[in-house]
Amino acid sequence: MRLLKDDAFRSLILMLLCLAFSQGAQAAGRVPTTYNQRYQALYAEQELFRKRPELLSCVYAARDFAQTSQAAIFNKLRFTASSVQTGFVSEESSKGKVTRTVRMHGEGRVRAYSFLENWEPADIVCTFAAGDAPRVQLSVVDDNSSKENPAVTKE
Repeated sequence: MRLLKDDAFRSLILMLLCLAFSQGAQAAGRVPTTYNQRYQALYAEQELFRKRPELLSCVYAARDFAQTSQAAIFNKLRFTASSVQTGFVSEESSKGKVTRTVRMHGEGRVRAYSFLENWEPADIVCTFAAGDAPRVQLSVVDDNSSKENPAVTKE
């Protein structure tokens, strides 16, 4: 009978040690840092825009504008799955000059000095004209406006 108790005790200790080592090994590879979170967010965003590569030029131009210009209302931008689904591209040709306009929705962090991150819905319009620098317009989406039927304006 004593042999049975010793074997059960040894099995219990062995099982607890295996459990402890497996938990430690799992936690060692998943260090929660801001770098990992940023990398995962960028990877997810790249996967979203892989389906609509025509939107990428506006994404990069809008981010560059938001981060480098003091005139921008936002200092950071992020995009979601609905950004890809609702992105709108139009091309126009007049007098031999091709102009592409990309309109999409995303979220922007308002340029303000605050400890909280104030992410607001953003309307992003990029205009690319052949031979000219891209023009980016960032604006906060009004809550009263309908997202199902966005108004497209021409300048």
